[in-house]
Amino acid sequence: MESNMSKVLKEDDVDLMMIARGTLGFSGTDLANLVNVVALKAAMEGVKGITMADPGYANDNIEMGSEHESVVISNES
Repeated sequence: MESNMSKVLKEDDVDLMMIARGTLGFSGTDLANLVNVVALKAAMEGVKGITMADPGYANDNIEMGSEHESVVISNES
């Protein structure tokens, strides 16, 4: 069965060992989620390759949740 999904490549600056060190304790599911978030970000931005910034973005997204631009934090208590 062939997939009709396009492939996202990694740029030359991507250090997989550094990414692995930053994901200690991740399960296989967590790592799959990280890769999916990186691929989705690349697809939404229309880029052909990921950079070292992308896994950091995905890691933050997984640990803290996705960004909500409509949420406003007020200074009032």
